[in-house]
Amino acid sequence: MMKKRVISGLAALVLALSGSGAAVGNFDGLSFDIAASAEYSGDDYIYNYIADGVTGERVAVSIDEYIGDSTNVIIPSEIDGLPVTTLGEAAFKGKEIDRVVIPNSVKSLSYDYDYGVFSDSTVRTVILPDSLDSIPRATFMNCASLESIIIPSSITKIGYRAFFGCTSLTNVTLNEGLFSIGDEAFKHCTSLKTILVPKSVKEIGVYAFGYRKSDHVMEDFTLQCYRNGIPYQYALSNSINYEIVSAISKYNPDITATAGTNSVSLNWNTVKNAQKYAVCGYSNGVWNVLAETADTSYEVKKLKTSTNYKFAVIAMFEDEWYPDYSNAKSVTTKEEDITVVYPEVTGVYVSRKTHQARVEWEPAAGAERYCIAILENGKWNVKSYVNSDTFELTTPKLTPGTIYTFAICARFNGKWDTSKINSRAFNVCAL
Repeated sequence: MMKKRVISGLAALVLALSGSGAAVGNFDGLSFDIAASAEYSGDDYIYNYIADGVTGERVAVSIDEYIGDSTNVIIPSEIDGLPVTTLGEAAFKGKEIDRVVIPNSVKSLSYDYDYGVFSDSTVRTVILPDSLDSIPRATFMNCASLESIIIPSSITKIGYRAFFGCTSLTNVTLNEGLFSIGDEAFKHCTSLKTILVPKSVKEIGVYAFGYRKSDHVMEDFTLQCYRNGIPYQYALSNSINYEIVSAISKYNPDITATAGTNSVSLNWNTVKNAQKYAVCGYSNGVWNVLAETADTSYEVKKLKTSTNYKFAVIAMFEDEWYPDYSNAKSVTTKEEDITVVYPEVTGVYVSRKTHQARVEWEPAAGAERYCIAILENGKWNVKSYVNSDTFELTTPKLTPGTIYTFAICARFNGKWDTSKINSRAFNVCAL
């Protein structure tokens, strides 16, 4: 549950009551009184309620800053029962994070003049929702650890310096529907050696691709484009290496499968131009989609032990799955590791009157029955049995003055467990 801490204080209360001094803006066709909303701190986020400017009713939440400890962040779609619709311009700025998943409730990413939501952070992977229509200026600027990004087809504009200085960025997927790429959007992305720009792009700003910070062309960069389009003209006018593509080469990744007891871990290589991947399982002669992901790994859970399964991973191109299952892998889950707990003898009582010994023990988890065995002529022989709810046995009559060797054994899954029986044995001197 969120801890709430009002930090805007009396000033916000006065604004809310008086109605003066409040800045009113538009959001998805509604008017919101943002300045008069109180700011709160949660366990993982500092956030604002966004109120309707007319009714004053709270209608949404804007996350201003992530203050959690986890480096693997899944942003909630709701806080206090209200949709999270906005990420503030410094929500993850400079944060030490690894992976962020943004929910479909988020409609916009805020920005300032020279920084944005993730700028200067250590983020390596960000999953963008298809609820966004733009990536504003400086959103990922100087994210030196960012390795790959898939731009959803809902995005129509990438702003100024949106990915400037992402020096580890090696894989960018731009989907059809993108219209405008701003100035220096991918400038100084020194690890980005190639990028396919879709036909839908009609505007490309200066130094958008293929340039270093010094404004020099990257000689090892190649722009993939369709002939006679705006990207093709950009490559020619900037003397950038280019490759004409006539159609997307479609194929599915190679996968490896590692079995656990109740799970299987799947890993696969990145497929060029793939929008995302589907993990599929084969059952009753039919391939079924188990999950969709932009990552290159997935763990299938809640499987049966010692059971054979068949999995495949297929890729999506141009909003369609490529249904080739020739990369499928069969894998058998491991046997359940059952650690046997032996019955532990707690007491041996020898009777001089009956010439017998009574043995007591602590129960063993999962035992079905118990028995007492005696070592005779180098062999173990079972003498008596009891059910799993009885924890004592009396030996047959013994010869006074004779030393006997006994052991208590338990039966698990229909089999008597005699492992390490010699080390568990005990001696009794008959009276």
